Amino acid sequence: MATGRKDFVLSDYGVKLIPNWGDSTFQLYVIGGYGTFFSDFLATRTGDFAFIDIGANQGLYSILSARNPHCLGVAAFEPSSATADLMSRNAALNEVSNIGVHRVAIAAKEGTEQLTTFPGHSGKASLNPTKDGFSEPATEIIRTVSAKGIDASIPDAPTYIVKVDVEGLEEVVLREFLKTQAVRRTSHIFYEVDEDWVSSATLEEILRASGFTRFERVGKDPIHYDVLAVRE
Repeated sequence: MATGRKDFVLSDYGVKLIPNWGDSTFQLYVIGGYGTFFSDFLATRTGDFAFIDIGANQGLYSILSARNPHCLGVAAFEPSSATADLMSRNAALNEVSNIGVHRVAIAAKEGTEQLTTFPGHSGKASLNPTKDGFSEPATEIIRTVSAKGIDASIPDAPTYIVKVDVEGLEEVVLREFLKTQAVRRTSHIFYEVDEDWVSSATLEEILRASGFTRFERVGKDPIHYDVLAVRE
């Protein structure tokens, strides 16, 4: 059961969080609403690795990775300035110092884009908001980086584990990541699928072409679920 104090909230994942009760993603963090598949996966890695968190939000998985003694560093990409601020504060609150917070989005080219955000649901922020939010959207001009920018931002490690949660831009991000130098040392990619936005078959096809051979589906929803791609 999650417990609270005046200065922080202890989530069901054991991560301390700056209180942000008006946000749906925060609430899911607190109650363990994302399940334990990926948190358990990160906790049980036994070989040295670095974690690349694309769409890091308030930092749950970045912090969980950083806690693993085999984690050599985390590159967390979060373009929303307000959300990135919370992530930085959460990292400090949990006393992890090996997280690099990059306030950029991954895109096919370097430059700037308009990010649409929805007050009350940080997890819906997107460069391509094709769904209605439940609150009045706001916009923010953010910086984008491509494959070279990714390689320049990540720590050196023998193995990389990647998480991608970018609200419908998964195909764009994965295609760009597959152009990096890091992909050759990437053992696992955990990514979100919303079939209203992206084709699961297309994502699997482009990853298979880059050497990923096993795909484990996580979640029972027929439309909205996660996939762990494994290079074996």
